[in-house]
Amino acid sequence: MSRQGLSWKAKLKFTIDQVIKESENFEDFLRKCADFGVIVEYNLDHKIDLKFMLAEQKERGREEKKYRKEQGGDIAEYHETCKQVLELYPSGNIPKVENLEKHIASLQKKLSKKNTEYNQADKKSCELSEATRTIEEYLRQEQSRDQQKKRKRNDLE
Repeated sequence: MSRQGLSWKAKLKFTIDQVIKESENFEDFLRKCADFGVIVEYNLDHKIDLKFMLAEQKERGREEKKYRKEQGGDIAEYHETCKQVLELYPSGNIPKVENLEKHIASLQKKLSKKNTEYNQADKKSCELSEATRTIEEYLRQEQSRDQQKKRKRNDLE
């Protein structure tokens, strides 16, 4: 029987079946498991408690743990980025780089136009503010002249 393409459970069952066929008794079975690449945890106090694992599974588990430890930050950052992208594009249709670049250029032109409009409006605002100050100063001077004229008339009378 070919073990390629089978699940780990099917591989483990097949291997244990082979070990049973070649074993004479339970102790022989436990010894031969190691020869066939099966890791057995057997507790003498719990006769029913047997745990089996293929050696390749244990090695793969160690490699995965090591990889997760070394690359954990990058993996977390990747998942966070994916989450942010899906928030921006919930349909999953992510625009192409060329389309994004065109959109960015369009937005930059709009920003430039708005900045120009703002600067012109700000300049007009400053001019109007200056004109307001000039008018207020002129009105104060006129009011002061009127008051001086009234005093002179009152002094003359």
